[in-house]
Amino acid sequence: IGTTTPVSTLSIQGSLCVRSTGSCGVGAGEIYTTGGNVVSIDLAENYPTKDESIEAGDVVSLSPDTLSYLAPGSDSKYETIGTLIKAQKNQDHYFAPLGIISTKPGILFGYDIKDVPVRPVALSGRVPVKVSTENGPIKIGDHLTTSSLAGVAMKATTSGMMIGVAMDNFDGSSYISQATIGSSTEVSIGKVTVFTNLGYARLTPEIKNGEIVYTDKELWTVDIATGQIKPLAGLDLNNFDLTNVRAIKSASGNWSVDENGVLTVKEIHTEKLCLGETCLTENQLKTLLQTANVSASAPSSSTPPVISPTPTPTATPLTSGGGVTTPTPTPDISPTPTPTASPTTGGGDTPTPTPTPDLTATPIPSDSPTPTPNQTITPSPSDSPTPTPDISPTPGPIDTPAPSDPPVSTPVDPPAPPAPTAPTDSTAPAP
Repeated sequence: IGTTTPVSTLSIQGSLCVRSTGSCGVGAGEIYTTGGNVVSIDLAENYPTKDESIEAGDVVSLSPDTLSYLAPGSDSKYETIGTLIKAQKNQDHYFAPLGIISTKPGILFGYDIKDVPVRPVALSGRVPVKVSTENGPIKIGDHLTTSSLAGVAMKATTSGMMIGVAMDNFDGSSYISQATIGSSTEVSIGKVTVFTNLGYARLTPEIKNGEIVYTDKELWTVDIATGQIKPLAGLDLNNFDLTNVRAIKSASGNWSVDENGVLTVKEIHTEKLCLGETCLTENQLKTLLQTANVSASAPSSSTPPVISPTPTPTATPLTSGGGVTTPTPTPDISPTPTPTASPTTGGGDTPTPTPTPDLTATPIPSDSPTPTPNQTITPSPSDSPTPTPDISPTPGPIDTPAPSDPPVSTPVDPPAPPAPTAPTDSTAPAP
């Protein structure tokens, strides 16, 4: 159509419009359609390669070894990209898998790359792929990755780059060929259909199809006698709650939380301590403890005070009538000498001191009284305190050191007036 020299059974020079009604575009070489059905079931793209042994079903990687080719639709522009090699896991320089060589692509991109060898790499859909039993039998749903054999896939058991998900089973019984890995490991090689899904997958070997798979490295063990499960690694709850727990106990026994909410520990580090509705911060607690320490170091009220010794009062007689006064000790003063009684002028006996009911000695706070022999203490009416009748000598405090000859604190009745002196008149009769 549109040409007199067709190169195919049907050649169309211009655009092709395939639809039930209406118009289409007019771009030369374009196909316009409202839908389509393709018998083959994958989408592929041509990539250049230097290894012409690469064939359908091989797993390939993109190597740094490049080729230049004439860009599609151009007569002079060249493109340079890496070339395909067979993928292999344990090679010296590992290259991540790029995909699987398509057997019969439904839609193929890059058909015009003709001046260098090319191979169609499946981009999407399902394609046959070469597999081995290196990691065991393959079951539907297993992730597939590169193996120790170049261009051959195997079941993935650890996290890494994947080429897709198996849609068939392969146990090695119906194999295409066999190979030896290392010095003695023999594996079977066959083909399965894989859904292409190039990318990284995180796998846990001990968990498969929702079940725990016990291997030589188990996640936990079960004590048959007690029924306790003993994990072999830490438990990460992944931000979920731990609920319906009766009690928690530490392995060392240093802390525990029982079912009544009682926390038992040896040491607590916290920013705030709360008892009921009362909470204390670190600074508040320090202030409270410092206050308690000062109060504890203060003198106790039961400790007796230190009292200076006080002299024992002694009555001093007057020489010319009027009576004698009883000295009153002055508090908080240094010990002073005890005054002595002045002798009378005539008789040989010392008169008995006579206390006067209405007069008391006047204490002088500022100066300590200094007794002078042969001198009588004369009370000053203006400075005397209120007279106290029937005064008894005041005993000293209990813990005051006693003098060598303590006085008797028995009240003394008023004595008789002093005896008259001998008359000087020569007419007086002789005694």
